Amino acid sequence: MDNYNEIGVITEKLNIASTGHITNVYILYRKDSKEAILIDPAYDANELMRILDSNNLTLKYIIITHCHADHIAALADLLEIVPECEVVIHKEDFTNINEEQVNCKDIVKVDLKKVSINNVILIDKNVSMNLCGINLDLICTPGHTKGSIVVYEKDLNVLFTGDTIFSDTYGRTDLKTGSHQDMKNTLDYLFEKFDDVKCLPGHGEQFNLKDVKRKIRLLFAYKG
Repeated sequence: MDNYNEIGVITEKLNIASTGHITNVYILYRKDSKEAILIDPAYDANELMRILDSNNLTLKYIIITHCHADHIAALADLLEIVPECEVVIHKEDFTNINEEQVNCKDIVKVDLKKVSINNVILIDKNVSMNLCGINLDLICTPGHTKGSIVVYEKDLNVLFTGDTIFSDTYGRTDLKTGSHQDMKNTLDYLFEKFDDVKCLPGHGEQFNLKDVKRKIRLLFAYKG
């Protein structure tokens, strides 16, 4: 059976606290079991549950690409609604998830509940996981935050890039736990590992990595 035909992706653009700041939320799911993985619960747990319910999906896992408020604002409420849901996050950003200087709640201008996670899967290196019958590579990409990750799904050839790479730039490195040198190392690694891959970023529109490598390399060299 072609696994490509068994996997679906829903993209939802959420306006964070009506500020005009738009974050992409992705729901990756098995079409047969209707079990779902939500990547970055950016805002409005009720809206996210409405989307899941309208597609008859059961939320099993949440993956956090990094701990900034505009990517986790709905997490606390979602875990109250679906307490059995497991959360996958890098241990560095798990440690900092409730630290206001790190999660940037004041910069994003969003009310952020303290998060208590009971069912957590911590990673501290590149790992492959099977979640909901979907094989994922979770890749550590420090630079935007110390615990940033990207998520690769081979059958769809899709890379969920969080705030590491966008269609025209890379994630800012001047925030708490960010690192310009780490970002350089991360970009070098990703550009070597991937080429013709569809990227679904935390903000903005999807793109193919091969189309933006040169632009981002030049931008990084200019800023560096």
